[in-house]
Amino acid sequence: MITDFECKNIIELGTSFGINTMYMATNPHVKVTTFEGCPNTAAIARKYFDTLGYSNIDIVIGNIDETLPQFIHQSTNKVDLVFMDANHQLTPTLNYFNQLLKISHLQTIIVLDDIYWSAEMTQAWEELKEHPQVTTSVDLFALGILFFKPELEKAHFRLTY
Repeated sequence: MITDFECKNIIELGTSFGINTMYMATNPHVKVTTFEGCPNTAAIARKYFDTLGYSNIDIVIGNIDETLPQFIHQSTNKVDLVFMDANHQLTPTLNYFNQLLKISHLQTIIVLDDIYWSAEMTQAWEELKEHPQVTTSVDLFALGILFFKPELEKAHFRLTY
């Protein structure tokens, strides 16, 4: 998806050990900014990034409720893709989405991991796919994808396998 949609500026909420982060940063022309709340976990991820030569990844360490608004306020770039895999609760998920809209554009793609992980995540998914700016959603069960492309007709797709 990153290649097909020519994403250059990516935000990841929830680094963990950085496996997804490194996958998204495979193309050296892509810039990934990843947010991790736990300093110890972020240190492990940073070690992997450095050891494997990923110089196109920045880690923002701290509570995402605090670090994301600061980042957005200082950001001069629009985000092409967001991978949300952080606080799996309704209110934080909706808050992150609404904050990220400030640096999104009509081609931005938002991927939410674990949309059926809990009742709150499912509720967040249901609310977000109905957001007026979302034109298309794709439910892959393990994750959901949201598109803002105005040329797309409002539609919701669910892939079952």
